[in-house]
Amino acid sequence: MSLLSAVFYFAFFLFLYATAARVVRYAKMPPHLRWEIYPAVAERGASEGSYLEQQEWWNKPCHTSRLAELRFQATEMFLFHRCYVNNRGIWRFTLPFHWGLYLLTGWLLIQFACSGAGFFLETLGRTAIFVDRAALLTRPIGIAGLVLAAYGCTGLVLKRLTDRSLRSTTSRSDFFGLFLILGILFCWLLSWGLFDRSFAGATRYVRELAEFAPLFGVNPFMISGTVLFSVFLAYMPFTYMAHAFAKYFIFHKVVWQDAPMVPGSETERRIEQLLREPVGWSASHINKGASWSKTVSSPPQ
Repeated sequence: MSLLSAVFYFAFFLFLYATAARVVRYAKMPPHLRWEIYPAVAERGASEGSYLEQQEWWNKPCHTSRLAELRFQATEMFLFHRCYVNNRGIWRFTLPFHWGLYLLTGWLLIQFACSGAGFFLETLGRTAIFVDRAALLTRPIGIAGLVLAAYGCTGLVLKRLTDRSLRSTTSRSDFFGLFLILGILFCWLLSWGLFDRSFAGATRYVRELAEFAPLFGVNPFMISGTVLFSVFLAYMPFTYMAHAFAKYFIFHKVVWQDAPMVPGSETERRIEQLLREPVGWSASHINKGASWSKTVSSPPQ
C-alpha cells in the first residue's frame, strides 16, 4: 500500500469512527422539549394543528404516516424546498452543489462495489470484464457530479463573500470548509481537464485505491485532490457539516416528537432518570445540588 493510500484510509476510518460516535451521542441525548410547530407532518389530517389540541386527545388514537415523513424528508434532501422558499439566491447554488456531491458519492460507491464484485468473481475463477465495463459506463455520473458540485460550491463562496447579510453570519470555519471542498473539486477538475479527459484514469485510480493496489501514473492534481479529500474526511465529523447526520434526530426527535408520556413507557423511564439528576446551578428559587424532582416539588431552603 502506498503512503497516499494509507493517508486516505486513515482519514476514512477516522471519519467512520467520529461519525458513529456523534450519532451515538445524538441518540443518547435527553428528550427535547416539544416544539409547537404546525402542521405536524407525520400526523394524518394535521393541516390545521396537532392531535394534542383535540378534546380528550388521550382517549383518541393518533394516526401517523411514515410516507408523509419520507415525502417531506425527500423534498428537503433532494429539492431543498425550504431553502427555495426562504432564500432563493442561496438555493440556486445549494441545489447543484448537493446534487453534485450526491452524484460523486454514488459514483465512488459504484467503483468500490465493482472492485468488490470483480475480486469476488476472480476468486471463483470467473471473468470480471462486464464489471469493468459497468465501472467505465458510470463515468458520466462522476463527471456530472464534479461539474455540478464545483459550480454550486463556487457560487456559495461568492455569495457569502459578496452578500453583506450572509458574510456577517458566516464564520471562519464556514469559509474554511467551503474553500477546502472547492480546493478538492478544482484539483479533480484540473486532473480531468488536463490529464484525464476520458475519466478512465480516475476510474482506475479509485479501483486501485479500493483494492489496496499500488498506484501508477497518478497525475499531481489527482494526488493533491486526494490529500485534500483525506483532510476533509478527517475534519468533517467535528464541524457544522455533520448536520447531514443530525437531520434525522432534528426531525424525528425534536420537530416531530409529540408522543405522549404514558405510564410504563420508555419516555417516562427517561424522564424519571433525568429528574434524579442533581441541579448544577443556583438561584434564589433553586436548591443547588438537590435532584430536579426534589427541587420542583419543594420550596428552596
